[in-house]
Amino acid sequence: MLIISLPMLAGAVWAAANNAAAPSAESPDRGQQRVSLVAGLNNAVADARAMKRELEARGFQVIYRENATRHAMNDAIEEFLGRLSTDAVGMVYFSGHGVQINSANFLIPTDLEAAKEADVANDGIDLASCWTGWRRCSRGSAWL
Repeated sequence: MLIISLPMLAGAVWAAANNAAAPSAESPDRGQQRVSLVAGLNNAVADARAMKRELEARGFQVIYRENATRHAMNDAIEEFLGRLSTDAVGMVYFSGHGVQINSANFLIPTDLEAAKEADVANDGIDLASCWTGWRRCSRGSAWL
């Protein structure tokens, strides 16, 4: 199962984390590995820290980044994908800014200096390409 969340969907994420109550990264009931990527940017870091604590308490291996640049965010995504097995429970929580341009969604890293839409398309984190990588790693359900 793969869970992707922006802060507006935090309620669903908290519910998913509460259902994942095993005390270790290997769930004894399902035999599933639990891996999460948590990133908090600028004023939203406190939310990301709280989510990190909750997920660790529920047995998730947490890859955590604060105020990440584009390079650091891409590295964290690659690390997350590298840790996922096909039957893992994976979760991504991003607490920061994002934009939609022509039906494409982008996360905004701390070092993005966008004067026009093309800057975001070139230097933002494109969720469609992230989703493609996440889908390859997951054969279970996905939460958006």
